[in-house]
Amino acid sequence: VNKRYYAKSREVATNDLFKSQLSAALICGESPKTSSLRYAEGSLIEFFRWYNNCVDGKATAYEAEGKGRVRVKAIVGVAISELTASYPTVFGKTEGLFGPKPTFTGGLDVELVLPTNRNKWSVFLSPAYRSFSDEYTVGTDKFATTYNSIEVPVGLRYYMFLNDKSRLFVNAAYVADVPMNSSITLDQQVFVIKSRANYLIGAGYQVNRFSAEFRFYTLRDVLKDYVITNDFKNFSLLVGYNLIK
Repeated sequence: VNKRYYAKSREVATNDLFKSQLSAALICGESPKTSSLRYAEGSLIEFFRWYNNCVDGKATAYEAEGKGRVRVKAIVGVAISELTASYPTVFGKTEGLFGPKPTFTGGLDVELVLPTNRNKWSVFLSPAYRSFSDEYTVGTDKFATTYNSIEVPVGLRYYMFLNDKSRLFVNAAYVADVPMNSSITLDQQVFVIKSRANYLIGAGYQVNRFSAEFRFYTLRDVLKDYVITNDFKNFSLLVGYNLIK
């Protein structure tokens, strides 16, 4: 019971009977003081969280379904990338093999949590900068690539709550790619990189504001304007920190 009323002095008084009711109903070890307990969501959640921990119970504080809300996360990580490209010549074929090698990637993950199914589903947009370069020579022939781009995955994410602080998640996305000043040199031929979209699947773990995620990408055609056999392979390990939770 929590009710405000006018006392005899015409001052507003509060009936805080709920405090003694909780103390009597939820008994476990040394009960925290309820004198400072407020009839507010945050205060009551903390009290019930203490009780569940005391009785060795497990509880998850779900958010009320209503309007969707936005989360913004900074992400950085390492991508392992490999690029192959070849074209036929009168003497057979010329082929370039670049990588695999680790490269830096970093960006933002913007997520709209959908107000359904206890906030387990979300739509996310995850633009990130990625840079890959490699070169070598075979005799007098030079083979080199510089591939800098902004990758823009757009997809769905599903959460599996472990408790009120940690969760597992899986996601899948369509990945648009925007190359910048990128090319492949095979012997004396220079090819400008223009890529097609591909897809990714990922899985990760989040605790409080921190997260770790593994992403695997399908093969990407990076020379769509040429009739040249090529494949870009990529997977990444990312860590993130929620800026807006």
